[in-house]
Amino acid sequence: MKRYPGTLPFTAADKDLFFGRQKEMAELSQLISLKQLVVLYGKSGLGKSSLIQAGIIPRIEAAKTFQPIYIRFTANNHLDVASPTETTKKVIGENFNSKTFLHKIKSEESSLWATVKERQINGGGHQLVLFFDQFEELFSYSDRAIQTYLRELRELVGTAIPQRIRDELNKLEDDFLTVEEEDVFYENLEIKVVFSIRSDRMHLMNKLARNLPQILANNYELQPLSLADAKDAIVLPAAANGNFDSQKFTYSNDALAKILTF
Repeated sequence: MKRYPGTLPFTAADKDLFFGRQKEMAELSQLISLKQLVVLYGKSGLGKSSLIQAGIIPRIEAAKTFQPIYIRFTANNHLDVASPTETTKKVIGENFNSKTFLHKIKSEESSLWATVKERQINGGGHQLVLFFDQFEELFSYSDRAIQTYLRELRELVGTAIPQRIRDELNKLEDDFLTVEEEDVFYENLEIKVVFSIRSDRMHLMNKLARNLPQILANNYELQPLSLADAKDAIVLPAAANGNFDSQKFTYSNDALAKILTF
């Protein structure tokens, strides 16, 4: 195992080597706990992906209240790539895609809301935090794909049970669902969403305000590391215990100064 990921972002597996962002981890975690929609933005290369994967997600997992789900679209290169909606449904439904009684109510239902509800019915919990990393890639898709995605996301975060599902259920016999099925069916979904986007693409978020009016109400800007935090990010992984490819080591003062002021 390497002590530094190099040009790759830190992942959850690197959480014990992720130093220098303790303040940001605490502030962003608190914001997420208080708000339903949060936008994380910053210049390219400042470590937004690392902060999410190695900092925030492990914290949420440790708290054992909400379940974090990490989602990243593939940029549309006009080849055979999945739509943002399909990518999101695939990630959320992974390992929780067994058919449930929901399809007996409305057999053709395949919305994002239904995917999350199926996950809940299959034991995947009702409290989720969806992290959309490098969200600027959404805007590489057609306007039609973007609008479809936004409608589905708006329904997920803003609707307990879509009216079309209620209408279908009302057509069925009163005892169509068992008591246990009714309990889970009417249990609310608690969905939080974190969008991570580059600063120079932040203006594109205005396009989403029509479907998600509160999307820009809670923003968090990731700033460059301070010298003190950068020092921790450099020095502490070198001193960490573990099964690494290299032995523990230290930096000379001269070498550290040159790195920090480069």
